[in-house]
Amino acid sequence: LSHVPLNISAVAGDVITATYKDASPALHVTSASLTVLARATVLAVPTPVILASHDPSTPGILVTVRDANVPRGTSLSATVTSYDNASLTDAVVVALTEKGVATGVYTGRVVTSLTLDTTDNLLLFQDTPSYRYKAQYFQPGTGGGNSSRAPVFFQRIATDATLSAVSTIRAGELLQITVMDNDRDLDWDDIDTVQVTVSTTKNYEGSELVTLHETGATNESHVTFTGALLLYDDATAGGGDDGRINVMVGDTLTVTYLEPYRATSGAERILSTDVAVTAGGVLGSVRLVDPGGYATSALVNEWQSIYVLLEDP
Repeated sequence: LSHVPLNISAVAGDVITATYKDASPALHVTSASLTVLARATVLAVPTPVILASHDPSTPGILVTVRDANVPRGTSLSATVTSYDNASLTDAVVVALTEKGVATGVYTGRVVTSLTLDTTDNLLLFQDTPSYRYKAQYFQPGTGGGNSSRAPVFFQRIATDATLSAVSTIRAGELLQITVMDNDRDLDWDDIDTVQVTVSTTKNYEGSELVTLHETGATNESHVTFTGALLLYDDATAGGGDDGRINVMVGDTLTVTYLEPYRATSGAERILSTDVAVTAGGVLGSVRLVDPGGYATSALVNEWQSIYVLLEDP
């Protein structure tokens, strides 16, 4: 018995067939086929998750699953699991009911509670930055061993974002940018991204859209995104979104982040911070040096090591 993993591109409706021609007995041929089914999707609302969306007067969490390949009469369910910290975890299995006939759309509702009780059908909700929950539907054919992950939807409670960068910078340096925004942690198993815009007071210089990457797939308390943009000491005007921005001494850069959800209201807002270019670039130098004392080397023998020394403050 042997198996070899294969990478095959396929879409829903395609038929994949594996054929084996046996050498002993000769002329024996066997095959197996399967049809690629559309992957189900999961959605949970309300979004954003704020305290006002889970007070006693609200109906809690509505889970929607779209799966067009469920045989009629099949009972479906999804599991909603909430986490506040390592010691507070709750899970509820919610029955799903199809909306209409043969629509492939199934819904179910989970009522939330501020009190943890693992024996009831109420899901724990906490108004803390670390609170999060996931709704997972175990679609047939997914989630086993190394196969595809079962369809899942992740939610975190909305928090007020922060945007930070240095206040002054030298032309030629990397502009490091940091955003902290918990509710942008959209996939706990993967590195999420957010985007910021960097513009300048320099005439005719295009703005840059910079992608920031999450520092870790899951961070229980604070979700941080970081990225950088290289500043070129150049008097000419560059194009927009070309991966660089040309600056001169006296220019002011503005970094802008559109926060989708605020903590209390769920409304979007714009965060911005200014960076002043206060010094020009410095000419760099490169030398070939001896590894022993970093002295400039003019001659190198066969099999002898030599270092490349780059100096650029």
